[in-house]
Amino acid sequence: MNGSRRGARLSPYEIGTPGRAFRERVFGEIRDEGGASGADLADPSAFLRLEATGRALQELCEDSEGGMWSDPFGAFVFHAFHFWVAGEHLYVVGEEAARSLAASPPESFRWQGELPAMAGYVQLPKHLFWSPAGGEGGAEPVDGFFWTRCAGPTLSLLVVMGIRRNRPGFSLTELPPAGMAGASEWPRAQVREEGEDFAAALPGGDMGRLHSILTLGEMLKLAARIFFASVSGEPTPLAPDETGAADSGPEGGGLPSRRIRFSGPGVPGRPDSQEAAT
Repeated sequence: MNGSRRGARLSPYEIGTPGRAFRERVFGEIRDEGGASGADLADPSAFLRLEATGRALQELCEDSEGGMWSDPFGAFVFHAFHFWVAGEHLYVVGEEAARSLAASPPESFRWQGELPAMAGYVQLPKHLFWSPAGGEGGAEPVDGFFWTRCAGPTLSLLVVMGIRRNRPGFSLTELPPAGMAGASEWPRAQVREEGEDFAAALPGGDMGRLHSILTLGEMLKLAARIFFASVSGEPTPLAPDETGAADSGPEGGGLPSRRIRFSGPGVPGRPDSQEAAT
């Protein structure tokens, strides 16, 4: 598992789109068509009706190799576009913070729906959270999730799973749009009918101190707790060994990122800014 002082891994945004030049061209075309037509790009249905979106989907499908893409493909393009428009906000949750966020009591989270940005991606510790929702072959590790504040107002989450060296691409699970009016209850909800939320469901998972996400409600609960931690303090610089450059190699990403900290029940941490070289 990643230690708490690791930089960001290669993100699904970088894996799933073929380079910055592509993103600037294709996402720029979507932005320009949306502006010219008056389409609400925060509405997924309106976004997917654009001709530029259709061209992007076709081009990405043609470029994919070995079954890179899985449903919901349109949702990935929607979130990748808004990730780009919002400024490519990438947040990294270290192992210690993730365990504390999962285990802290409900009263620790007084969240009213504040988000660190209109859209972004949260990267969880490697192989700490597992979910059965990613494929037919059993549980998959949860890499993280995209979020986008949509029209409504609602929050859209797209969960990314199964990023591994021995397979191309990743698996995606889209959560139904969640109305922000009830956001304050998300981090305090008890989701599972039996047992504790986030408790390990893999054979031997309790021995490895792993966590499981068995329902969409658990994913929404974890996301809300992470958002609470992300907006509860001002960013401060990372130490030199926490930069993305420290993760040189096939897993190291090239996007600047911020680290979310959460030091214990009722004590929010700070998302520390990381200016990794692009």
